[in-house]
Amino acid sequence: MLSTVPNEILFTIAENLSPGPLLNLLLTCRSFHHSLSRLMLRHALANKDFTPALVWASIEGHVPLIKTILAHTPASDEATKMEEIALREACDHGSLKSVETLLDHGVPHTPPEDNDRRYPLAIAVYKCHLPVVRLLLSRGAVPDVWPGYPPMAFDLCRNGEVEVLRELLAAGADPNARNNHMSSCFTLAAEYGHLECLKVLLEYGAEVDVVDRDNDTPMILALYCERWDVVEFLLEQEECDLVTRNLRGFDPLNLACITGRADVVRKIFSKQVPGHDTFWYERELVPMVSLARMRHREEVVEVLEQEILKLWLASSTL
Repeated sequence: MLSTVPNEILFTIAENLSPGPLLNLLLTCRSFHHSLSRLMLRHALANKDFTPALVWASIEGHVPLIKTILAHTPASDEATKMEEIALREACDHGSLKSVETLLDHGVPHTPPEDNDRRYPLAIAVYKCHLPVVRLLLSRGAVPDVWPGYPPMAFDLCRNGEVEVLRELLAAGADPNARNNHMSSCFTLAAEYGHLECLKVLLEYGAEVDVVDRDNDTPMILALYCERWDVVEFLLEQEECDLVTRNLRGFDPLNLACITGRADVVRKIFSKQVPGHDTFWYERELVPMVSLARMRHREEVVEVLEQEILKLWLASSTL
């Protein structure tokens, strides 16, 4: 209802009010914020509950109002707490000018650990507000893992936010950090098919040969999720693990057979042929042929039969 009242009438009411709930209600009315006067601030700032106006102004990027409120608010624990809330909300909404103004005022960008993960850089990274991330990093925000939480870069690798990921890595974030499942950023980028993230991670020293708690490798996950551009990219990496078998019994070769990608099967064989012991082809390849035939993967069957013949001819014990 207040949004329909002319500002002139609201001014008249506010100028004659002492600090209290009604004045705070006026101050939190969005249409009225654009016409705040110093007289109103002088009335309102006597009340410690006025601080929601600072939060609103920070969200909306109303820099003159932010500066005025900060200049007229007496120092107190409550004021400090609200300033930190305002900074977090500004980061959440990507209000770059608000963040800059609050940082210039001295609002800390790294709250205590008991504030959970709701601290400015983590919020800006999660929302992918790149300019805010850059500003916070330039002011000394640390891109390391927050105790008890997965690396901030994990969400970026899962969602393919390559530019924000690059900023974090350039600022010193660990490209090989792991979560509780022992997955790495490289693992997630491969699983979700974000090729550009993989390339950036490699630029900053990410390990290709990583295994999580399920014994899944980036290649296994890329094959399982049919991320074919990622599979092609991983096959070009010398460190790519092509022999590890996960806890479900799958390795890259049989996953490629199951999905019917004869070209991938050929490349796996061309990169690394398993050991030529006497019974290897019977123990491994023959069952794969049967499985591929059941799934009508005729091209894969042909490739496997060719490899069986090669192994048979190469083995001196057969």
